[in-house]
Amino acid sequence: MKKLSIFLICQLIFVLFSSTALAVPAWRTDPAGQEPTTYQEWTFDTNANPAAPETDLNSYGTASMDIYVSGDAWGQADWYPTWNGRDGVWHGDVAQLTIAVPNNPIPNLYKEVWVEVGYRGFLVDWDIQNPTEGVTYLGQTIEPVGDGWSTVNIGWMIEPNPVDEIIYLEILDSGADVDYVIVDTICIPEPATMSLLSLGGLALVRRKRS
Repeated sequence: MKKLSIFLICQLIFVLFSSTALAVPAWRTDPAGQEPTTYQEWTFDTNANPAAPETDLNSYGTASMDIYVSGDAWGQADWYPTWNGRDGVWHGDVAQLTIAVPNNPIPNLYKEVWVEVGYRGFLVDWDIQNPTEGVTYLGQTIEPVGDGWSTVNIGWMIEPNPVDEIIYLEILDSGADVDYVIVDTICIPEPATMSLLSLGGLALVRRKRS
């Protein structure tokens, strides 16, 4: 048990002092969602709208997603149990996703948010709608994965972390499909808090040696 505690604290210290400007967050914990991170995944197993995440690992509250799809050239716009080789897909000419993610209510030094989406079509707009905080766009990567499907990863940094943030995504095409959405977040404490975490980790190591 003590070995596990030391490992988790050392892992946290490594995360806090490591660069995370990557397409996929290097700080995603195993299992996911351990503080100070959160993990939420929508696989759209039903047509619920607003949709709660099927996997919800956020100790600060439950994220939610509002989904809007408009009809394609054949008038189709809805949730489908299977579509284009995937299970649980929202399909239309336009797909707009508005995601609300609750945060740690304490204003930490900064927060990173990374969003992964499995989709078909053209991603034309993405934003974090939080004008009261400083938002830095960290970039995106798009990877084709076959049969017209792609995976996009998009990152932002918010200084300091807000109480919550609203993530907006828009996909266009006559065949805008959304298969899944993953949102990873991490709140980085103030330097004084990071120092305490470091000291706590060292104390555990010393106690183990004694």
